[in-house]
Amino acid sequence: MYNISPETREIAYELMNALSFTVIFQTVSTVMTKGVLRGGGDTKFLMIADILFLWVASVPLGILCAYVFEMSPFVIYITLRIDHILKTIWCIQRLNSKKWIKSIEKKSVNISLEIEG
Repeated sequence: MYNISPETREIAYELMNALSFTVIFQTVSTVMTKGVLRGGGDTKFLMIADILFLWVASVPLGILCAYVFEMSPFVIYITLRIDHILKTIWCIQRLNSKKWIKSIEKKSVNISLEIEG
């Protein structure tokens, strides 16, 4: 439909394959982090996971793969999305450990009130 070069077509297919691969992990990590674990009250764990995997893994690896190693767009995209892959693995382990379940209810205090009347 479009008049594009073979190299552009190849890069587009590579990026679509990379997206097809990472969307599975992105979906699982989003459900786990925004739904299940946060709903269970495990917000501190998720804050650490978000910061750690984005700024320690994803961004530095993406920069290294793009500018230092000059890798293909497929590899660069995967490394920029590796935080979702790592979060999926870490969150599934957290889910299975049951450490994420926190009591979020207030403790009730028994006060008896006498109403005159």
